[in-house]
Amino acid sequence: MLDKRDLTIGCSFGDNRHGHVHNETKVNTKPRFSFQDAVFSAPKLTSSPMEVPGSYKVIPFNFESPLHSPFQLVTPYADATASPRGWHNANSLTGTTAGLIFQYTRGNNIWAQEDANGDNGTGLRPDGGASLVFDFPYVNGVSQTQQPTAYTSAATTNLFYMTNIMHDIWYNYGFDEANGNYQQNNYGRGGVASGTGDVVQADSQDGYSQTTPTLNNANFSPTNDGARPRIQMFMWTLGAPPTDYIQINAPASIAGPMSATTNVFEGTDRIPVPAAPNGITSDLVLFQNEPLAPGNNPNSACNPATNAFDISGKIALIKRGGCFFSNKVKAAQDAGATAVIVTDTVPSNPVQLSMSSTGLLGITIPAIFISKEKGDILLGELANGPVNVKIEVPSNLYLYADGDFDNVIIGHEYGHGISNRLVGGGLAGAMNNYEQMGEGWSDFFGLINQIKPTDTGDERKEIGTYAVNQPLDGFGFRDFGYSTNMDVNPRTFADSNIAIPADPADTAYRYKIGEFWTSCLWDLTWKYIEKYGFDPDLYNGTGGNNKVMQLVIDALKLETSGQTNIVTGRDNLFAADQATTGGADYCMIMQVFARRGVGLNASSGSSDDCSDQVEDFTLFPAGPNCLLAVNDFTREDLVRVYPNPANSQVNVRVNKFNGKLKVQIVDINGRVVLDQVDDNFNVEKSININNLQSGIYIVKVTGDNINYSQKLIKN
Repeated sequence: MLDKRDLTIGCSFGDNRHGHVHNETKVNTKPRFSFQDAVFSAPKLTSSPMEVPGSYKVIPFNFESPLHSPFQLVTPYADATASPRGWHNANSLTGTTAGLIFQYTRGNNIWAQEDANGDNGTGLRPDGGASLVFDFPYVNGVSQTQQPTAYTSAATTNLFYMTNIMHDIWYNYGFDEANGNYQQNNYGRGGVASGTGDVVQADSQDGYSQTTPTLNNANFSPTNDGARPRIQMFMWTLGAPPTDYIQINAPASIAGPMSATTNVFEGTDRIPVPAAPNGITSDLVLFQNEPLAPGNNPNSACNPATNAFDISGKIALIKRGGCFFSNKVKAAQDAGATAVIVTDTVPSNPVQLSMSSTGLLGITIPAIFISKEKGDILLGELANGPVNVKIEVPSNLYLYADGDFDNVIIGHEYGHGISNRLVGGGLAGAMNNYEQMGEGWSDFFGLINQIKPTDTGDERKEIGTYAVNQPLDGFGFRDFGYSTNMDVNPRTFADSNIAIPADPADTAYRYKIGEFWTSCLWDLTWKYIEKYGFDPDLYNGTGGNNKVMQLVIDALKLETSGQTNIVTGRDNLFAADQATTGGADYCMIMQVFARRGVGLNASSGSSDDCSDQVEDFTLFPAGPNCLLAVNDFTREDLVRVYPNPANSQVNVRVNKFNGKLKVQIVDINGRVVLDQVDDNFNVEKSININNLQSGIYIVKVTGDNINYSQKLIKN
């Protein structure tokens, strides 16, 4: 075995994200993409909505999660070009095989099912019946305290719906059969045809019922075109609130719930707290022992109890320190205690501890841990008389947030499938180098659906607030929210630098780079919206959001496998804009990137080194389409147009330039009113503008390594 790599792109997002493994196999560079052939020569498929003959109880795709919208029974519209047979038919365009028409969550684009045991097998698949009505219960705020089996069908339905939406939307921007999209049947429209096809296998509630559950994650396993990929959505516990394992019964002055954490002792020593209504109720007794150096703690339970008679049949209260937690619990158990509460001795400890110990001592009683401040309350009351408590798991215990209900996380994961196939030219493992921006593209794919007509660019957009049980204004997974406001999101190119990790499993660098890349794309999105407006129709709209979606897909097709980096990403956006619009938005793209440090002299260094980026805020020389923005980019050290304002004559001076030069004057309606070519231009030339009407014009000067524009006022 010479090399082994895992293509699965696992996104643990939050505090566990440093364990996120993205090792991918390098493939050969794809053939050069031709815009002339693929864009201008090929006939464009037009799309139109086709009603799916069914209904789905879901979070609408343009809302992030149950925090952001109630569930709605929707009758979505499949795209007639992307999904011409709807979402439940995997036949060819002319096929009618009954075995390929499904009443459950399976079709030509997606095959969704539950995978609680993590075996990638045949789990529960919600059945919509002949009418394809997928209306299953989920109650936000209640379901998090229920076992996932209570809402498995709702989770799988939302996953099926959202992944189909991603398929159909991005088909319209060029992620189609010929470009390696995911379908069981390609309808003869290009791409690789195989016996199985490459329908996305979407696993809901993945792995939570395993002996060692898989939690707080999501992933996508990209494949070569023609082989089935897999998306796995997991349950989340990172945001679980403190559990009120303690109910104080007396005295009345402190009666009520008290939060605690359970132990994580090894193996059979980890005794669960009994579930309501079968809790353990008794008086508390402070454990007394001979003090043990160096702490001289008489309540540490590091020595045998001196008050075993009082402890027997009671719940023991023990102070932290002096020995392992499991030794403390075993000492209390030997004294006859029915349960143990260990109190911290560190004031205002920011770490919410879960007691851990290795080795088996034969523990048979439950043990929980509380803060020093809570322990002091109990100790203070014990000095005055009995304290009676109950220890149990409350009936309303927070269990999980289900990632299947977070549409941004689903979009993020599906986005990994888009970027891998497009950069790889249909082959998996195209982004294995250290500076690739896969996480950034995926955040963009997840968030672009969520823009509302009332939104503004400076608002903070977060990812994952639902998954980690945060309120709407929470901060989610990312270091900073996405915003055009530099006070909210201050990232610049230098922030993407991070040392290459010694441990291949440490993938924190992917997020540093990805979050910066999304910051640039988010700024660019809002510049496009400012210029062209917002269109809520993500399938066929013509707004700035639609234009930037198309630009990102086109630029992805220009990336080179194994060599993507921030600067090539920027340059491919330039190239895509130039190829499709003639560079109409060159200056806008340039300004966005220069503002965050990816300016004229910025360098990514090696695409396989994530620590050598050099930022630069220098603006590029103004392109021919800067128009009203040209004043920001005047370079009188190189090109000068004067006098300005002018009357009958204007001079064009290009310092130290000899050769062929083209000068155009364009009016504010975009019409070329003067077009001159000088094959032997030498430093300066005078141009007669007597025949031009008074007004504002743009002077464009182009030549070898010169691409310059300037506003001109004719008096």
